[in-house]
Amino acid sequence: MACMLAGALTGSSQGFFVGAGFQQHYIPEYDKAIRSYNSGRPYLEEDHALIGAATYLEASFWGRVKQWNSGIQLSHSYSRSRSESCNFNTKLRFHQVQLSYVLRWLPKPDTPGPWYYFDLHVGATGTELSRMINGGSVSVDDEPLRAWGGGGQLGLTFSFPIEINKNRSGELFAGATFLPYFYSPNAEPVIHQTKGLTSEESGHMITWKIGIRACYSEKRKQRTE
Repeated sequence: MACMLAGALTGSSQGFFVGAGFQQHYIPEYDKAIRSYNSGRPYLEEDHALIGAATYLEASFWGRVKQWNSGIQLSHSYSRSRSESCNFNTKLRFHQVQLSYVLRWLPKPDTPGPWYYFDLHVGATGTELSRMINGGSVSVDDEPLRAWGGGGQLGLTFSFPIEINKNRSGELFAGATFLPYFYSPNAEPVIHQTKGLTSEESGHMITWKIGIRACYSEKRKQRTE
């Protein structure tokens, strides 16, 4: 990762991107635990929602060498799922942080027509899952009960650029990320208050996202002897 970052920093041009949008999660082992939680609690007036739509923020720094853009991207998403009853309200809070190396091929500057970009992401994900009941955090021995998780990820994003001026532009983007191995051993205790009954400690995760980003770029001055 350090070598990849060095390549981005020494490119012939550099850019800084910030973006925002929405991200959807599909985590099968979490879904199993939540569905079991719902079926075992008939007093709930409404089923507890699955972990789903989240707000999404990202920032990335890019460097360009010839027809390749590469950079480092950091993103964060936050999702809440809840169940509200007359005297019992419960909520799950799910945070996800992603750090990725991103590679983008660029067409030649004189290429006519709009450009469409495909970005390949390779990186890692870290997550935190916690529960609140009636406005208070669930604790064990006065320590908040949390489930940490993580895994390696592969992603692909499609971007459509919107030119503003020479150094500033925008992009509409849509993409998906796959974690073939997502490890979160304490998710079931947080969701279901059990261990090893409803779901496995590891599984996979799929996310997809849409949003818009703002871009600022500038060419670096070349040294002359």
